[in-house]
Amino acid sequence: MMRYFIVLLLLTSIFPSLEGQVLDNYPSTYSSVGEQVKTTKYLSFSKTLNEVRYWTDNNLDQVILKIKSGKVGDKNLIVTFPNSSKQYQLSFENNFTDITCINSDESEQKFRIVMHCIPSRSKFVFGNDGAVKEYLYFDYYVTLKDIYYSSSVNPNRILLEIIELDYSNNETKIKVKFPNDTKVYTLKMGNNDTQVTCTSPEGLVQTFYIK
Repeated sequence: MMRYFIVLLLLTSIFPSLEGQVLDNYPSTYSSVGEQVKTTKYLSFSKTLNEVRYWTDNNLDQVILKIKSGKVGDKNLIVTFPNSSKQYQLSFENNFTDITCINSDESEQKFRIVMHCIPSRSKFVFGNDGAVKEYLYFDYYVTLKDIYYSSSVNPNRILLEIIELDYSNNETKIKVKFPNDTKVYTLKMGNNDTQVTCTSPEGLVQTFYIK
């Protein structure tokens, strides 16, 4: 990503077209937006398991909701909490990147997708055989949490500072910088989150591939 290390790179992401592929092999997670509350709510959908889970940042214990109408992958679902008759209507919008939830009292909540991968660490590598290799590590916990950089010359991981996350226009763009440095690098997720393009302040472009 530059001379100091030549480049860099964290998961997940909003993806080139979610139509019909909301969680084929792993959960798609959405967080509540636009609410003047301190607690963030999350919904996670598994198409493989036909399962909907709910939790909050204050209570990470996930509750499996009951699907009363439709199935995961449909644009409209009706769900209830266990041991409750109150129904919630979930409508997917904008190519499955947004959800409008109509509560049992007819109030509305908005959710926006925040990841399309299982909580984990994703490792990306730049460099050919025989060359110095550079690595980016994306740690996810509900959402992207940390991004680290290392190289084959210095294997000690450096925690990068995430200064901006942008999920607009169906792509994930992340701006990061090294500790005690002012240079800002732009990372873009691509190819279904299997590669990361890093653009340095000098305009150098490097592509990291998932390992």
